[in-house]
Amino acid sequence: MRKITYLISRVNSLALVLFFTFLSINVFAEGTPTVSPNAANITALISAPDFNSGSFYNCAEDNRVKFTITDNVNENLYFGFDWRQYVVVAPPRLTNVYWRIRRSSDLVVVAGPTLWNSTLGTAGSIDTHAQALAGPNIAGSVPAGYLPIVFDPVTNGEFFIEFFRSNNLGVTPLITNADRAVGALFDFTVARNSAPYTKFNGRLNSDKWGFVAVSATYGNLITANAEPVLYAYTTDQAIIKLDFEVGFEPIAFDIAVNKYGVVNSGSWATSRRSVNNAITPSLNNGYQVFLNIPDATLFPVGSIPSSPTFLTPSITGCGPYFINYNVSEAGDVKLFLNLNGVAGFQSASADRIIEAFDVIAGNNSLSWDGLNGLGVPVASGTNVALALTFLKGRFNLPLHDAELNKNGLRISIIAPTPIANAQVFWDDSIVTDVGTDCSVTTNNQSGIGINNSFAGTISPAHAWSGNGNSAQTIPAPANGANETDGIACTDFGNARTINTWGWGATTAATNLNIVLGCTDIRVVKTVNNSSPTFGSNVIFTIVASNISTSNATGVVVTDLLPSGYTYVSDTSGGTYNSGTGVWAIGNIANGANSTLNITATVLTSGVYSNSATATSNEIDTNSFNNSSTVIPIPSCNASVSPALIKN
Repeated sequence: MRKITYLISRVNSLALVLFFTFLSINVFAEGTPTVSPNAANITALISAPDFNSGSFYNCAEDNRVKFTITDNVNENLYFGFDWRQYVVVAPPRLTNVYWRIRRSSDLVVVAGPTLWNSTLGTAGSIDTHAQALAGPNIAGSVPAGYLPIVFDPVTNGEFFIEFFRSNNLGVTPLITNADRAVGALFDFTVARNSAPYTKFNGRLNSDKWGFVAVSATYGNLITANAEPVLYAYTTDQAIIKLDFEVGFEPIAFDIAVNKYGVVNSGSWATSRRSVNNAITPSLNNGYQVFLNIPDATLFPVGSIPSSPTFLTPSITGCGPYFINYNVSEAGDVKLFLNLNGVAGFQSASADRIIEAFDVIAGNNSLSWDGLNGLGVPVASGTNVALALTFLKGRFNLPLHDAELNKNGLRISIIAPTPIANAQVFWDDSIVTDVGTDCSVTTNNQSGIGINNSFAGTISPAHAWSGNGNSAQTIPAPANGANETDGIACTDFGNARTINTWGWGATTAATNLNIVLGCTDIRVVKTVNNSSPTFGSNVIFTIVASNISTSNATGVVVTDLLPSGYTYVSDTSGGTYNSGTGVWAIGNIANGANSTLNITATVLTSGVYSNSATATSNEIDTNSFNNSSTVIPIPSCNASVSPALIKN
C-alpha cells in the first residue's frame, strides 16, 4: 500500500471527512452502480490475460482489483458477479470462472480459488441490473439486492481479488483469447458485518481497470456505449472525477490515470501527446482509480497550494532571459507572457506560454529565449505582462483504441478545491493515417487532430468521432458513415492512444509587468570648483548616457545633496526633485545622453561627498558604471587642491 502523507488543514479535513463519510454510507455499492447506472449501457469487467487487461491469475500489480479492511473483526467484503462469455448477441453464463483473494503485503492466498456458482439465486450471483444497483443483501438488510459471497478477513490491510477461467478446479488458468470472461454485473462492497451494515465506499480501487462496453444483453457490440464514473487519486492527494458521457464507444478498454502520459519515459511535453499504436501501452505505475470517492480516512486530501512569488530581480539575462520565482512545494508552473495586448491567452498569436515540470520547492528560474508565440524576437523596451501559476495533481487519461467519444469527457476536481467542470488539455497533432485503406483493422484513415496544449478547454471536452474535431464541436461530427459502417478504421480513436490531461489544483496567477531588454547606463558626475570657499556656490553636472545598442526606458538618476550643501536651482526643467534627489529622465535612446546641472551653496559643516546613481527598467549589463561621486574640499579661502572624483 502506498504511504499516505496527511497535508490538509484540520478544519478542511474535518469537513471533507464528514462529506465523504456521508457519501460512503448513503450512495452506492462498489461496481455496477457507478460504471453502469443505465441498464441500456453496460460497462462490464473484463478478464483477458491474453492482452493484459483486467484482473486475472497472477496478474501484474497494476491490474489488481484491490480493497482495504481497517477493522477485520467488524468488516467483511461482500461481492458477486454475472460472468459471461466474450461473444456477441446474448452470451450464456460461464460455468468455469474461479476467484481467489490474496493479501497485498505478502501475496499469500487467503481465500480460494473458488468456483463462481452461475446458478441464479445462489451466493455471489447477481441476477439482474436492479440487484446490482441495490447492492448486497447482508442478513436481509437489502431485500432488493443480491445474495453475496462473504470474505471474512482475519487481518487488516489491503487485499486484492483475481478472477479467471479454469477447467481443473482452478489449478491451471486458461489464458487464450477464447478464455476471456466478461463480468457484465459486478459488485465488491466492504461493509460492517452487523447492524446497521454500514457500507464503506471508496475502499475499492485498481491502477488499471479492464472494462468492455457490451449490449443490454451483455454481448459484444461495436456500437455499445460505456458511461462509467470513476475517481483518480493522485500522488499529491488530489481527487479527479472522470465522467464518461453517452457516445463513448470504446469496445474493450483500460482506464488508467497517471502523471506521465502515454509512455513513462522522457519529457512529459513529449510523452503526453496522443500517438498511433496498435498494441495497448503498458500504462504501469499510475494512480489509484476508484469507483467511488476515495474513503477520506484512508486517502486524505492534500492542501490547497499557495501562489508562486517572483523574486528580486524577477528577470535576469539578456536573451535568453531567466524569470526568477519561488514556489512553496513541488509541482508544475506555467508562465503566460501576454504579448498581443489582449486579455487571456490566444492561440496562434504573439502570446506565449512557457511550462516547467516537476520543479522543486524553493527558488527556481524559467528560461525564455525572447521569442513570442509566432517565433519573432520581442523588441527591447517592450512592456511584457507576466502571469505565473503553480499547478499540482497533474493527471493524464490515456485511452487506447477508444474508437468514438462523441460527447467528450466530463472531468471535475473533487478536492482540494472543487471545480465542477475542469479545464483539460490535449495534443492530437502528431497522430497520422496508418495504411492506405481499411483492409487491416489496425489501420486508421481519420486524419490528425489539434494541439490544445496551452489554451485548454473547459470540460466536457475532447470529443472525437470520424476526425480530429478541430472545431471542438460537441457532439463530435460524423465523417461520412463512420459511426454506422461497422469499420473501426474510419473512427478517430482506432489503434491510437488519445490522451487528455489537466491538474487537480491550480493557484491564482501572480502578475508582474516587466520592460524587456538590456541596457548599459553610464553616469559621470563632475563639479565646476573642486576647492570652493564656504558660502560660495558650486555647480554639479551629471551626465547619464546610454552606451548600449538598446533603448533604455524609465531611467532615473538619484542625486540627493548631502548635508554640506543647500540646494539653489537646477536645469532639469522640473524633473529633478531636490527633496528626494530623484531626477526622472524617462527614456534614453541608444547612444544618447541627458545632462543635469545642480547649483548648491557650500555650508560651513556637513558631508561634502556627493554621489549620483542611475537605474532603468531594463537589465543593466554593467552595474559598475551606474554611479559616480565627487568630493569637493571646501575652505575659508580658495584652494588649488583638486577635488576627489570617483567614477
